[in-house]
Order: sequence, then structure tokens, then C-alpha cells
Amino acid sequence: MACKTPDNWLQFMHSPDELSGDILTVVYINRLLQHIRCIIQLIVYQLQLMINMLQLM
Repeated sequence: MACKTPDNWLQFMHSPDELSGDILTVVYINRLLQHIRCIIQLIVYQLQLMINMLQLM
């Protein structure tokens, strides 16, 4: 996975050169989508672990 650490995530979100005024650039949107996809994958992975644990009990 190409997940960034929370520090990089915050830096990414607030980095001024990622934004041109209030207009979101295509690059910014693409990176944001990658992060969202990554977060969803992590959540799904955690849910799968929890389900597996419950099945073992």
C-alpha cells in the first residue's frame, strides 16, 4: 500500500503548493482519492481482522 503516515497526511492536506487559490488541482484530487482509497482499504482490513477474531471465539 502507498499509505502515508499521519504526519505526511497532515502535511499533504495543508501544503500550500498543492492548492492554487481555492481551486483544487487534478493532482490534488487524484492524491486525495488515493488517500481515501487507502483509508478504506485499512478500515476493511481491520474489519476483516475483527470478524476473524469473532469467528475464532
